Amino acid sequence: DYDQSVFTDNQNIDNQHEYNKHENLQSYDPRRQPHSFFYLGVTGQIESLKYANTDGISVKYEFLAGSRWKLVEGKNKGQSQFGFKSKGFNREIVWNFPFDVTYASTNVKEWPQIVIY
Repeated sequence: DYDQSVFTDNQNIDNQHEYNKHENLQSYDPRRQPHSFFYLGVTGQIESLKYANTDGISVKYEFLAGSRWKLVEGKNKGQSQFGFKSKGFNREIVWNFPFDVTYASTNVKEWPQIVIY
């Protein structure tokens, strides 16, 4: 059982970024370079803001990426809850608004950027 591949000759891998067939089942052709890609994972949070004369605001974010990048997991944009200044010395508006995205690409050009507004 251990000698058999988990893939049959006609079975495709579900992930569209992978080979059409498992690489071990394809015949070797030295003239053909296999398709390759990489992942970029970004996690973080928008914590807080110190802003003088405004209260009760929310924040939005959006990831902008070039055509060579595909979002494979997460949301590329979002909006936080409305935050109000704290009563203490800091007078910060606190959101602790998390984001988590994963992109796939074959080229580093047009790298994803986050825009906060």
